[in-house]
Amino acid sequence: SSWHREASPYNGLLRAVWWSPDNRAIIVGNEGTALAWDGAAWHATTTHSKAFLRHVWGTEWADVWAVGDSGTVLRYDGSAWHTLDVPTTQLLRGVWGRTPRDVWIVGDSGTALHWDGRAWQTLPKPSTNALRAVHGIGSDIYAVGGNGAAWKWNGTTWSEFDTGLPILLIGMDVVGGGFIAVGELSAIVQSKP
Repeated sequence: SSWHREASPYNGLLRAVWWSPDNRAIIVGNEGTALAWDGAAWHATTTHSKAFLRHVWGTEWADVWAVGDSGTVLRYDGSAWHTLDVPTTQLLRGVWGRTPRDVWIVGDSGTALHWDGRAWQTLPKPSTNALRAVHGIGSDIYAVGGNGAAWKWNGTTWSEFDTGLPILLIGMDVVGGGFIAVGELSAIVQSKP
C-alpha cells in the first residue's frame, strides 16, 4: 500500500533484485556487491569479485546467478558465491533460466550463452548490438536490446522482429503468453501470443 526506504549495508549503485518464493532475496550492484535479505534486514555477502554486477536471477535460494562486467558469472549456493568460467570476456547484462540446467545469459556485442548443466554453449550472435535482457516463453528464448529490436531463438537460429520503436530496450518479462519489454524514452512494448 505504500513505499518505504530500507536500510542498506552498501552505499553505492544497486542494479537488480531477485526475490525467492520463500521471501528471501538478493540485490546486486557495483563493486561486486551482493546483498541478501533474511526476512528482516539486508546483509552484505562476499562475492570475491569487484565487477559491476548488472543482473541477478535464481530458481531457489540455493541457486542464484549474477552476471556483470568482463564476462563475470557468479553462482550462489545459499551460503557462498562461486565464480564460473565462461567463454567470453564481454560485459554481461541479462540472465534467466528454466532450471539450474537450462540457463541463458546475454550481453554486449550480441553475446548469447547457454548452460545445459554440464557445459557452456556460445550461440551465434543475433546482432552486434548489446543484448540487454533474456527470457523464455515455452521452448523459445527471447532477447531484447538496441534499436528496438527483439530476437527469438528457436533452438537452432535467431530470428529478429521489430518492435516499432527505434530505442534501447533494457528489461523484459513474460505476461499473458507473450512478453513485455521496457526501455528508453518511457518505452513499454508488449508482444501478443
